[in-house]
Amino acid sequence: MKRWIILGLCLILVTGPIVLVYQKREKESEAAASVEKKAVTVNGQEVWYREEGTGFPILILVGWGGSTDQYFAIQDKLANKGYRVFLPDLPGLLGKTSPTFVPLDEWSNWIEEFGKAAIGEQFVIVSHCLSAQISLQYLTKEHSKCRSGILLSPWLVSSSRQENIWRYSAKIIRFLSPIVYRDMKWVKDDKAWATALDLISVATEQPRVPCLILWGKRDVAQYLFTGWRKIHCEIEQYNWDHSPQIRATEELAATIDEFVRKKWVMFLQ
Repeated sequence: MKRWIILGLCLILVTGPIVLVYQKREKESEAAASVEKKAVTVNGQEVWYREEGTGFPILILVGWGGSTDQYFAIQDKLANKGYRVFLPDLPGLLGKTSPTFVPLDEWSNWIEEFGKAAIGEQFVIVSHCLSAQISLQYLTKEHSKCRSGILLSPWLVSSSRQENIWRYSAKIIRFLSPIVYRDMKWVKDDKAWATALDLISVATEQPRVPCLILWGKRDVAQYLFTGWRKIHCEIEQYNWDHSPQIRATEELAATIDEFVRKKWVMFLQ
């Protein structure tokens, strides 16, 4: 066990800055979006989002390491499969939405209110990386309007010891992040980092709806962040890295489509 923890820590410290640079280059090379963004008001904040397609609604929550641009491809492919897909700029991250961060204990309410304002019906949520913990908190609430959740490359730890290791390594990552990712305001914001560290926590709560956790065999985070072992969800692993929404969009879209149709076929007819 110690060997795996040490290996995971080393991988994160070594590859973290590299991943940030790689994702930044990919973001810069993205083509301009062909779908115009809309705006709604959520808890007094203006929230911009990209909506595409018709049919059963899917809400995508982006990971904190990039912008919505990196998710256009997966949104397009899901829309082509017959879904109405929503991709909001999350508060405090890259995009047109307010730069004011949402505190951790308010994220569940933020998702609920965005659903009411923009979607208007029950939906499936697809969340990536740090946002997977946000959606997991929402999925444990009785008031949740979500039918299912898909956690993509979730960063969840399984013990307090691993959590402490992450918090220590995060200090180093935080020092390097502004150097390689100068255009992201949140990596320099104390409140954002406090929220990010709280999101990396021991996973104990169980979701109230069917959920699927998707892991990549080449994801450098998988060796340390193993909180999914304590969550009663379906788990599938593929030959992906941490960002299949960029480099495995066809397979990811097919996997999401298969899971949704298996669970909610009556709503898709």
